[in-house]
Amino acid sequence: MFDLSIDENKCNACGVCVEICKTQKFVFNENNEVELNNNECVYCYDCVSMCPEFAITSTVNYLKTLEKNKLKTKELIDFINTKRTAGFFDNGQIQSQILEEIISSVKYSPSFKNKHKLHFTVMQNQAVHNLLIGIKAFFKRLLEITNNKFYRAMLNAFSSKQDKYYYSKEFISTIRNALNIPDKDLILKNAGAVILIHSNEDFIFGAEEAVIAAERVAFLAHAHGISSAINVLVPAGINKNYKLKNALGFDKHEKVYACVLLGYEKFARILDVYREPPVINYF
Repeated sequence: MFDLSIDENKCNACGVCVEICKTQKFVFNENNEVELNNNECVYCYDCVSMCPEFAITSTVNYLKTLEKNKLKTKELIDFINTKRTAGFFDNGQIQSQILEEIISSVKYSPSFKNKHKLHFTVMQNQAVHNLLIGIKAFFKRLLEITNNKFYRAMLNAFSSKQDKYYYSKEFISTIRNALNIPDKDLILKNAGAVILIHSNEDFIFGAEEAVIAAERVAFLAHAHGISSAINVLVPAGINKNYKLKNALGFDKHEKVYACVLLGYEKFARILDVYREPPVINYF
């Protein structure tokens, strides 16, 4: 990606880069000077970010002072703890400038070798309506197939482990409930915007990176007073739906890893309700 270089006039051989480099690309030579070797670089740029003498640069030539968080601890905890998954949205529109700001900040999410292979598709207005129609049609067809005992047995016998997820009792029950009230949108919840996080590359940690990116989008939306819901039905309704993929401009290899619904909640939350505490083990 970008080549690193050391400014010998600035470097004082403090050893910070040598200590923090994950691949030991920085080493001390026989003169106790820091130099670069041929080891792989994973492009985390911690060396550039943490060098106290600003002696390390990259060809990307992007340097910006990192502003520290000014929120007090309690304020930050309260901000995190007041975020909730949205129930239903009021179908109100979100300003495009806010959406762009939210998604642009995803570049700070962790990625393998700092190579963001995830793409983001933002859908609003009629596009959201058309997406819902396509997903519902796919789920209705899936219910028709799985209601046939012979087909269901064949699918369970010959489908891949990953595809069997679509035919599991839990998933079928979930989509049946989602389609149970025809005049109510229980899938997209009348979202003002739908963000698809996808890639046409099958890469390591793709699902994990997408979930982290989705959570980041949700919290950034929360900072703007916008509610969110990370939706698991939408990726399932797209990834095996080749007709819908084509309508979205995706090729058959494109995989939707995550989906975030954004909007303004239709009903205000007044009370904090009970949440089951996590099980924690200490060693």
